[in-house]
Amino acid sequence: MRHLLRPVVAVLVLAGCALTASAAPAAEDSRNATWHIGLPELWGKDDRGESRNLDIYAVFEDGKWARAVATARRFNTSIHLIDEADVKLDGLNVAGRLKVTLTPDRWVPKDGRCIHLDVVFDGKLDPGDLRLSGTYTGKLGGQTVKGTLMGGAGPTETDWDDAVWTASLNQVTEPGGTDLPMVQVTLGVAGGKVQWGRTGVAWRRGPHRECLFDVSSLTLDGATITGTVTVPNRIIHVGGDPKVVCEVDLLMHRVQGLNGGRARITAKRDGKTLGNPTMAYGRGSAGRGGGKLDPSAPKPLWGYEVDNDPWWVAVEGFKRPESGEHPRLWFRKADIPALRKKAGTETGKAILARLRVLLNGSDGESLPSVFNTTPADNHDKSPKFKPGVFTTWHGAGYGFLHVVTGEKKYADLAREAVGLCFDGKMDRDNRYGWAMPGTALRCGSIITAIGLAHDFCYDAWPEDFRRKVALEIQNFDKEVASGGRVDLKHLAGRTGYPPSSNHYGAHMGAATALLAILGDPGTDTNVLTERLAEFEANLPRILAHGFGDHGWYSEGPHPSRVSANCGMQELLAALRCAAGRDYITPRANTQWITLRWIMEIVPRGGKPSFPSRGTYGGEYFDGEGQSHSGEIAYGFGTIGEQYKPALLWVYENFVKPDRHHYGANTYPHRAVAAFVNWPVGAEPVNPGTVMPKAVADTIHGYFVSRNRWKDADDVVITNLLGIGPEGYHRVKDGGTLHIWGLGTKCYWKTGLG
Repeated sequence: MRHLLRPVVAVLVLAGCALTASAAPAAEDSRNATWHIGLPELWGKDDRGESRNLDIYAVFEDGKWARAVATARRFNTSIHLIDEADVKLDGLNVAGRLKVTLTPDRWVPKDGRCIHLDVVFDGKLDPGDLRLSGTYTGKLGGQTVKGTLMGGAGPTETDWDDAVWTASLNQVTEPGGTDLPMVQVTLGVAGGKVQWGRTGVAWRRGPHRECLFDVSSLTLDGATITGTVTVPNRIIHVGGDPKVVCEVDLLMHRVQGLNGGRARITAKRDGKTLGNPTMAYGRGSAGRGGGKLDPSAPKPLWGYEVDNDPWWVAVEGFKRPESGEHPRLWFRKADIPALRKKAGTETGKAILARLRVLLNGSDGESLPSVFNTTPADNHDKSPKFKPGVFTTWHGAGYGFLHVVTGEKKYADLAREAVGLCFDGKMDRDNRYGWAMPGTALRCGSIITAIGLAHDFCYDAWPEDFRRKVALEIQNFDKEVASGGRVDLKHLAGRTGYPPSSNHYGAHMGAATALLAILGDPGTDTNVLTERLAEFEANLPRILAHGFGDHGWYSEGPHPSRVSANCGMQELLAALRCAAGRDYITPRANTQWITLRWIMEIVPRGGKPSFPSRGTYGGEYFDGEGQSHSGEIAYGFGTIGEQYKPALLWVYENFVKPDRHHYGANTYPHRAVAAFVNWPVGAEPVNPGTVMPKAVADTIHGYFVSRNRWKDADDVVITNLLGIGPEGYHRVKDGGTLHIWGLGTKCYWKTGLG
């Protein structure tokens, strides 16, 4: 049996196992070997004609089945568990019955449910080429399956006494539940027992924050670990109740360097179980060495701290809006006199003048005459337009003129504009039309556009029209140009995208519109409340697993603008005003989404620029479109009072000389945000008096330092270690110092990223 090792090695390497190509076992050693029992085409073939197999890796000891795990790499990425095995090994013959739980990963199956396989097989190693052949038949989720066997056998490695086991376990949501992160469990094994353990959550890569846990209740039996451990709730649910703990009932199997298992996670408070347990399944690996070491030293920047600080605080004196009470999103009715007073200031007049230009190219007294006729698409194929072309946000723009002037004619124009959206008129960007959005990424912004118009014009619109608008928002369910349909339930956390993706924050924008219609006549308060709770639960996730604690974003600066400017910043303002929850004051995370720009922006060639590490977008700050602008307009509303004079200074000295649009370059609602948030009467203050000269985003390992705020000769140095959560867009130049100063740009590779 000198070639016996070869078949199983090939497949195990593909599965991610670390095997040593030691000498092949003698014939009698087949009784103490790791067998690959493959079920080809269990799911047929994929689109490329490749067989979708289930590959079972079983360890036999003294001729008896000891343990096994399975993979199905063209089905999903999880490890699959053998629940029952009645298998006999007789020389080169292997036969029996297996009951297998096929576990979900993040994407497959779509419903997140386990699938059960009951299979009978009969196989034999060919004495010539020593490959497994035979047949199998069984039931896969109720469907009959059958086929031929494939596989082989190889020696079982025995030198695993000192090792580290890791498994990333996908949490299975309740039917209809929102997406949950993976729970990664890492265990150190040495001296016949588990020496230490740590856990944290990960969406795509991670975890970036972990906690150590007591492993005294875990039992190591050969290559299987079982037991129950207790970890803080905030480690698994970043926005959860800090007084809750999670009991994790753990099972982990190791076959060679392949590791997998399951966990049953039960939330408890004061010893009482809360809700139903969550099951988690997944795969990982094992590596030799490290099992004895205490992982708590040395620590990374944040160590193994558990973050139990609040994510929001109650707004002092807040009064919840009554049913039918509007406006409520960015200001309340009691604020309107102050807004009208602001409209009489020079700054207020200038911003309103900009709003009018954006509405029709001149005075804002009529609907625009220019419309985009480009068909809906997931890519912007629209021509370049001058200000004044129709947008999905025109209703919000006219509606705000109604608020600050009190003139009903603007509410009537807003109603016409919203009606045009419902009738299929395209936004200036063909990805943002109401009738057919480009993809789910665009839907949150689009829904918010209509919600703002509804909020500003509620008292002036006929009852039948405002009811129609409210139901259009509540019942949003659209075909999108990228394919498929999108509704509110999907956007509220069922898209499969992690918080580290630029899609995540943009999806959340829809919650702003739900706050606009909550409690209004004709709407379903229970449905809206349920969706709002789901959307809001996503905020701590994106603030901890997307943005860091000082403004860096997993996918880099321009993807961050999609999440921030296309939904998240609007929602933060609306939650404070309409729900009485302030996510801005208690933590640095929210404020530094804006403050990071103060640290980075330098005028180059007369244009505000920054050292970008993104995979798309350039170094220019004050761009156009939905995502590449808005930081100034929104930023004044989502930073502390002490920083507003510094942001104003940056605008006056670095942005305004290029173009003076108050951050409202193309879209009417940005002018509305600028008007509401602009600190009229405040004097610009050089940021050097209030901003630090150096900051570190400890989640991502992003560092920025600056010597001053003056002109193009300012020195700005940034570096990125890239140690935080990872999205789909990969940032560039990790570990490279970007050094801007004295009119030059230099780059220095440190090897640390």
